[in-house]
Amino acid sequence: MKSINMRTIRLGMAIVISLFLLSTATASASEWNITLEATSHIEDVTFGISPDATDGYDDGIDEAAAMPGGVEASWTQMDLLTAEGAPMRIWINKDNMTWIMKVTINRMATTTISWDSASIPSFLDVMINGTTDMRSVSSMELSGDASDSVVHYVPITATIDMTVTATPSSVVVNTSTSVVFDVTSDGTPVVGATVTLSGAFDNVSTTGEDGTVTIEVNATSTGTINVIATEAEHEDAETTVTVTDQAGPVINQIL
Repeated sequence: MKSINMRTIRLGMAIVISLFLLSTATASASEWNITLEATSHIEDVTFGISPDATDGYDDGIDEAAAMPGGVEASWTQMDLLTAEGAPMRIWINKDNMTWIMKVTINRMATTTISWDSASIPSFLDVMINGTTDMRSVSSMELSGDASDSVVHYVPITATIDMTVTATPSSVVVNTSTSVVFDVTSDGTPVVGATVTLSGAFDNVSTTGEDGTVTIEVNATSTGTINVIATEAEHEDAETTVTVTDQAGPVINQIL
């Protein structure tokens, strides 16, 4: 087994930290990354999204993982796996927001994977190992074996918050009204979001290039129209439209 070049590892870790600090200062829905470390880890790993990346390997953006430590030593090795199963230390995608992290725990009863939860952008929801919300906690524990090597495959899934607004937010019963539904994420239009209306009026439509869709609403009863916007890489967003009896006060005339 090849020995680990500690100078290379220290330099690589410095680069990761620099990239992480830069990204948290300028994070947007189209560019962000998160760095993980672990107990007695060989090196940090970083995953994220960048408009300059592809969903495959990108020279100058992605970086292969180092070799693990000696079989008799105690260490944790984290590898972000490509679709072909190649181990990566930095794995940045363009659109795909799912990753598989292989965690090898060698001769340790447990290891703790940790991250800076406070630095996760507010528009981002990230789940690790299926049920752990990375913004709510800053670490998770995996079991190992003090006398052997144990491997875990840990899924990581990110979704981006989304909002939907309706203009106008109130319509009159039995009156056809053009209502504009605007779907955005971190101020950016969400293209191809499905906008579903139910309740006092039913409709299913899709947003265009500007993140909006105009729907002719003609409800036949008063009440509430429930609005939900969905898109594969975003959290669902909801709002309502109120259906009223009439547009203004009734004027009674005495004949």
